[in-house]
Amino acid sequence: IKIDEDGVTTISQLKVGRNNLSFAAELPNYAGQKGDIVFNNNVSDSTFAWQCLGQFKWRVLKGIP
Repeated sequence: IKIDEDGVTTISQLKVGRNNLSFAAELPNYAGQKGDIVFNNNVSDSTFAWQCLGQFKWRVLKGIP
């Protein structure tokens, strides 16, 4: 955890309970743990995030159009 002089807190890896939360610009291509969430940082795509259903299976979570 890093806090800069403006009070901005940066966490490079975040785990809540047993699940990881992260960011990516495309569908994850790795085996996650069921319930992991990867938020989409590609603003040109309507996908809000992906939720891991186990192993390499990811479900698309759509944002509000």
